[in-house]
Amino acid sequence: MINSVYVFGCHSRGRTTAKYLTTIKPEKKIEAFLFNNNEENPDNINGIPVIDINSLEPLNTQLPVYVGIRSDNWENVTDTLKSLGFNDIIVMDVATDNCMRNEFFKQEFAGKGESFVKFEDLSLCRNGHEVKGCIYSMISAFDKDLITDYCFPEYEEPMQVGTELATRAVDITFGKPVSYRDNDTSDNISALNREFCELTGMYSIWKRDKSKFDYVGLSHYRRHFILPDDWMQVAYSNNVDVILATPLFLEPSIDENYRFRHISSDLDYVYEHIEKNDANMGCAFREFMQQGIFSPCNMIIARNDIFNELCEWMFPILLSLHEKVGKREDKYQNRYPGFISERLISFYFDYFKDKYYRVYADKYFIK
Repeated sequence: MINSVYVFGCHSRGRTTAKYLTTIKPEKKIEAFLFNNNEENPDNINGIPVIDINSLEPLNTQLPVYVGIRSDNWENVTDTLKSLGFNDIIVMDVATDNCMRNEFFKQEFAGKGESFVKFEDLSLCRNGHEVKGCIYSMISAFDKDLITDYCFPEYEEPMQVGTELATRAVDITFGKPVSYRDNDTSDNISALNREFCELTGMYSIWKRDKSKFDYVGLSHYRRHFILPDDWMQVAYSNNVDVILATPLFLEPSIDENYRFRHISSDLDYVYEHIEKNDANMGCAFREFMQQGIFSPCNMIIARNDIFNELCEWMFPILLSLHEKVGKREDKYQNRYPGFISERLISFYFDYFKDKYYRVYADKYFIK
């Protein structure tokens, strides 16, 4: 049996792949991390060599290669590896990633004495209450057309965000009318969509009267939760408070990963802001950011009141940060409130894990 493997990719996706692999299959040994780009790559990762496949250094093409990189580079990298003689190539696509990720977190949570509860493992255990809920799927007039059809379930409603910045309204998406917009309420931040992204929709959901709903949620036009049709009844009957996207593991920590990919001063400001308002929570946030587990993509479903509590805590932090920073020329880095909120949402429900029953659901991505 071959126990040595290569991992193609030496940044966050590659390191995460290596962590998943060596945790769920401890007999596996990472022979080296491979790359073929012009980025600033380390010489080694935790003592494991990092090798440019275009160099003259010999590689054992009989070993499997796990490809942990962005999906838009999968085809080119796979073709290059095949041209070098590799045949056993495992691309970390959605299905493979979900499988390894879920097994990893079962072990990771168990090691901390916690339960990693997946929504799919819950069952309907009592009836008697008519449960109502809505997941708002964020879409904008600036989104690229999708090549994959999607059928909105009854409980999911498309919502236009960035409406104040658009020259047209999005009326129909995948055959379902867009009946909600992020400027429908008088108190809205629709004009800040370039910075806040889907959060302009989350803000309007918070400000809208949702009293008829037991649960409210947030998804994206490309990213959707994988849930059964009766998820509301199952959630209510199991006293679920919040559903988050299955976590992601980051190496070496959430803090260092953020500083590598984004602008450090934004994170420093958030640390200071939280500490100024609540010293204990600020200390806990620093500790949380030194580990590697968080739920990405700003996807959440929560009880109505808990959704409100999260927003009441989070948006003052983000709006204060925005008041300090303003707009950035770099379109990617200008989305800093959305990047910060991913960390804040994950932290909030980790901090209150003894108060709120938190479960996880997988998501899928449509092109």
